[in-house]
Amino acid sequence: MEQIVNQIAQIVGPTLDLIGIICILVGFVLASIKVIRQLIQPKREDGHSLFRYYRQSLARAILIGLEFLVAGDIIRTVAGDITLYNIATLGGIVVIRIVLGITLEAEIDPKKKFWRR
Repeated sequence: MEQIVNQIAQIVGPTLDLIGIICILVGFVLASIKVIRQLIQPKREDGHSLFRYYRQSLARAILIGLEFLVAGDIIRTVAGDITLYNIATLGGIVVIRIVLGITLEAEIDPKKKFWRR
């Protein structure tokens, strides 16, 4: 049974990583195309709103991609050897993801910037 779980984890983990990378890349490409189209048009949005759109779109793509990347790490850690080093590594990844998630969420929705009054 343990071998089957390990074999599945060896397939699912990297697959989730690949999906996460694809999400980030697709989000980057789509946001970049829209910004380039807006810059080329004679009647375009102002630079500030265009820049804000670009940052928010990239933040969304990164957040979605991070979810898949963390899921892949969790599956590999749980299915593999459970050692203190692996658990600490996963804990570090999750903490970094939480901090990035909070920062990117605040970037997407300025009302959620809880550290500002």
